[in-house]
Amino acid sequence: MSHLGALTPHKHVRFCESLLGLAGYIRAVLVEPMTVDGLYSFLNSSQSTWLIRPNFTEVVLAIDILLILKQVTLVGENHIQRVTS
Repeated sequence: MSHLGALTPHKHVRFCESLLGLAGYIRAVLVEPMTVDGLYSFLNSSQSTWLIRPNFTEVVLAIDILLILKQVTLVGENHIQRVTS
């Protein structure tokens, strides 16, 4: 599946398979600063309630969406943190 086709949910892509859906879930679980690797590990662990186990590229693209929307910010050299307003 193309990542462009997976950006938004539509009749062939379920919400849990879309990058926007994944970005929303990442924002919800990002309660403390985490590294991208740590977040990827969490999303692929049994602790995650997300239905799909995303690959690393999908996680990075979802984080990019959150950065563009100013929902997360970089902290230090390698951590991301949810923006609270």
